[in-house]
Amino acid sequence: MAELAEATEPQATEAEACVAHDAFMFPSALKPTDLQLEDESSEEDEDTDGPNDQGVMSSIYSSKMFSDPEEYEKWKNRGWRAVQCCGGALLVLALIFDEMD
Repeated sequence: MAELAEATEPQATEAEACVAHDAFMFPSALKPTDLQLEDESSEEDEDTDGPNDQGVMSSIYSSKMFSDPEEYEKWKNRGWRAVQCCGGALLVLALIFDEMD
């Protein structure tokens, strides 16, 4: 009888671990009604916009970042800081892995 209790105990802790994992990874549960598709199509859902002749690149190039010098400097500095941050992180990882050898 003691063997049976010992055999079921790890399963209980495994189930508790799964519940704890799910609670951490998925903090808000979806209801089945949230996942159902509506068969009725409303007028709001219809695409009434005309065809967009502008490509993605032309809309990017016409953005404020490229036309305003102040915005351009701001985003250039942000990009440079992001590159420095990623480079620093890669350097730290390289040093850590070098010490592991």
